[in-house]
Order: sequence, then C-alpha cells, then structure tokens
Amino acid sequence: MSAQAKLTELDEEALLQAHAVFHAISHPIRINLVRILEEHPSQTVTQLQFRLRLAQALVSVHLAVLRKAGVVTATRSGKHMRYNLDEAMMQTIQLCIQRITG
Repeated sequence: MSAQAKLTELDEEALLQAHAVFHAISHPIRINLVRILEEHPSQTVTQLQFRLRLAQALVSVHLAVLRKAGVVTATRSGKHMRYNLDEAMMQTIQLCIQRITG
C-alpha cells in the first residue's frame, strides 16, 4: 500500500493535527528542544537556554510553537515555568509515523 493510501486511512481531523505537530517539530531548534526534554524532563526556559546556548527570547518563541501544537506542556513551579513533553502527544506522533510507514 502506498504512503498516500495509508494517509487517507486517517481521518481529516487527525491529519490536520498531525500536520500541525510535524510542522511544529520540523525546525532544528524545536527538534533539539524535544530531544532535550526527552532526556531531561521538567526544564525551565533558563535551563533550556543554557543547554541550547541561545537567547531566552528565542527559546521562548520556539517553546510557544511546541505548546500550541500540544507537544510540550508547561507547569508553574514557584516563579518559573517547567516544560515537559506531552507523553500522550508523543505516543500519537509515534503511532502516526507507524501508520504512515506501515
């Protein structure tokens, strides 16, 4: 079965969600953020900034994209926000890839 045929097996809402998620994680900085949060959960923007060696504003912008797509969650811890991968979304991404690649 072709990749296109497998894609049509997914409903339109799932395809739109997958598109948003894959678009969100398609940038190299966001790929690195996902990788870092997978290896080091519950990071503050300052910790992520230090690991990426980028300006805090830039890291915040990329985190906002990931949050909007549902890839990352944020929880307040005192004065700081702590960022984590949304495990359910990560499983959905993995399932989507498996369905596409067969």
